[in-house]
Amino acid sequence: MKTYYIITLSLLLYSSKSISQTIDKNNSSLYTKNVGVDVSRISNNLVQKNSNLLTNIDFNNSPEPSKTSYITRLNSDGTVDNTFNPGTGANNSVAEVVTQPDGKLIIAGYFTSFNGKNSKSIVRLLANGTVDHSFNPGTGPDNGIDALALQPDGKILIGGAFNTYNGTSVKRVARLNADGTLDKTFKLDKEIDGLVFTMLRQPNGKILVGGYFNSFNGKVRFGGITRLNADGSFDKSFNPGEGALFSSVYAITLQPDGKILIGGDFRFFNGIMRDHIARLNADGSVDESFDSNRGVNEKINTIALQADGKILIGGDFTKHFNTSRNKIARLNTNGSLDKTFESSVGANYTVRTITLQPDEKILVGGNFTKYNGINRNQIARLNADGTLTNDTFNRGAGANGDVRTLVLQPDGKILVLQFLEVIEDKTQPCPNLKKLENICIYIDSRGKDPKPKGDYVYMYQRRLLDAACVDVEKDSEEVIGEKIRKMWDAAFAQQKLNCHSIQFYPSGGNILKFAVSSKFTEFIDDAIWWKVNLNFIDEVDKETVLDYVRGQIEKNKGTSIVSTLQHYYKILREAGAKHAAELKK
Repeated sequence: MKTYYIITLSLLLYSSKSISQTIDKNNSSLYTKNVGVDVSRISNNLVQKNSNLLTNIDFNNSPEPSKTSYITRLNSDGTVDNTFNPGTGANNSVAEVVTQPDGKLIIAGYFTSFNGKNSKSIVRLLANGTVDHSFNPGTGPDNGIDALALQPDGKILIGGAFNTYNGTSVKRVARLNADGTLDKTFKLDKEIDGLVFTMLRQPNGKILVGGYFNSFNGKVRFGGITRLNADGSFDKSFNPGEGALFSSVYAITLQPDGKILIGGDFRFFNGIMRDHIARLNADGSVDESFDSNRGVNEKINTIALQADGKILIGGDFTKHFNTSRNKIARLNTNGSLDKTFESSVGANYTVRTITLQPDEKILVGGNFTKYNGINRNQIARLNADGTLTNDTFNRGAGANGDVRTLVLQPDGKILVLQFLEVIEDKTQPCPNLKKLENICIYIDSRGKDPKPKGDYVYMYQRRLLDAACVDVEKDSEEVIGEKIRKMWDAAFAQQKLNCHSIQFYPSGGNILKFAVSSKFTEFIDDAIWWKVNLNFIDEVDKETVLDYVRGQIEKNKGTSIVSTLQHYYKILREAGAKHAAELKK
């Protein structure tokens, strides 16, 4: 039988989970907002008042997001804290958690119910895990929330893929009152055309916003990062130029001196080579004293700032310039590699989040199964030099699902969201289009499968293969192609491969256009390899993917993206893609 993994908020039968940390924003000069992007998602670790550890795990990796998800809190020794009882928890992905000074927890993501009751993407829990019914968001956002930030006055900043909140038009960023209602005094004076992954509120009340966006009101500007004033208007004093144009910013960290560390999948920032990490001055310009032009070779998901100013980074990389550093590394304050931190073997798969303990030990989470060659499922604790700690934390079974976020409480307790293993239901219809849920998010995040099979390593591949009822171990490439094509045609007929969850032009266009928009070459290559129909005409713009690529080439003349778009046009054309006008002849 084929085994899959379903995300549940449940106990981590051993230790704490994935992390992206913020050092206590009320009591420390260090502010960190990190995002791990699988859907992406986007993780934020906060220190709770009583020092328990809160962790989020992405249950969107589950092929069955309708299954019940659980949340629990563990004692510091890994046993269940029975005083925390959230019932059946969320029914889909929880991407973000923040803790209030009174110990209440605000959780947000892509769920539609919590403990069996309607709760669209955001809910507040009491300290004992039960739902706080005084928090009333109404119908909530029309799409998922990926980023949260708590203001000192109790108001809540949210960011994500939404266009409305409780029926009111608010695009991508909004502020809520403490009771969950929309704060209508907070209003963006320009629309963000894209997806918000992360937010960080500065001590002066200004708000840094990171994600995948390249324009405001249709004008190309501020790729991947911008800053808002406290009222929601755009801060004109923050000018990153082109920024991370046509790339994503997943992590933002504020240094005590006001400089800003950012990580993501970019290679250039405002035209200056900065391999996946950059430091900005307070005005958004590149800090050229921080030399990361020979940085890491793949994207950065999370950044944690140590008290001594050194910088921990985690992601998908395997090298820092020419030095082996697997998924985690530490940089000196000037951006150079700190070779005293040993991670040449490191994690064998993605590190999504990193958090620092008060004793300088380091918690890392992600979807790895080994660290330094030793079995460590999704979670590990390191010494300050990067070696595994020799304690009970690293002797348990770990987690069996992708770790995304945690909050460490002062007493060491751990609040955990966890995958459970489930067996495929052979009675389900084939093709099973329910398996395609959230697939557009996986295209944007380039999320990788924590349990890959064969040559298929991405979550979008798992979703397509599952929807097509493919058995990777038994089916030949020819059979796989036939099943994928059958599923593809059925999905397009029912508009199951249209990307509504993420804004791009045209909104609601098909997944091939979104892959082009996201520069996800692997997906386009797969579509060509499987010989799927490349000539669907979208209702929203009456164009095929080839029309879309041609339009993007024209729109982006003079930018570095044109060569990539021209390559897409060439390979799609060679694979049989046509313009809508040709199909109508």
